[in-house]
Amino acid sequence: MGKRVWLRRQDLKEVLKTVIPLAAVLGLIALGLRILNLVPPYLAPEEPVQTYATVEEAHRSTGVPVYLPAYFPDYLRWPPEEVRGWTRPQPKLSIAVVLRESGQPVLWLEEWLPLPDEPPPEVPNTAQIVDRLTLALREGVDAEVVAYKGTDTQLYYRLLWDQGEVRIMVTAALPYEELVRMVQSMHPLPSY
Repeated sequence: MGKRVWLRRQDLKEVLKTVIPLAAVLGLIALGLRILNLVPPYLAPEEPVQTYATVEEAHRSTGVPVYLPAYFPDYLRWPPEEVRGWTRPQPKLSIAVVLRESGQPVLWLEEWLPLPDEPPPEVPNTAQIVDRLTLALREGVDAEVVAYKGTDTQLYYRLLWDQGEVRIMVTAALPYEELVRMVQSMHPLPSY
């Protein structure tokens, strides 16, 4: 019996000599990827909604190509008040921008990779639709514009369009001309 126990211990030592270094290497790789924020979203054990410190961080984590306005009125505060991202059921990010003076949210940018044949999102069911029109952003790219009043009686404009593989929705409580100028100046954030 003493010899059997010794053999089992010897076998266990041999197995551990192989398993421990392998586990350590895999652990270091996982830690390195996590630090670099390069773990593919479908492998990362994360919550459905994440809050990010920067737009760039949300872009890297969700994989959503990001479009931002080159023109940005000085009465809006940048960096954004809130940047959130989802990886499930489809990659999406949301950016909330506030007024510089009051801190009141007035601009929301949402960008996502739509599912095939995904219909556009509905205007909030509590809204009173004031107008619907189509706006030519640039050649071959049109935005659907919906003007509506919310339950707070504030007038909002929602612009929705597809830019390549990305669906972009901009909602704002800003003057229409200012919003159009911002949207027409949107360009892709460089990829990392």
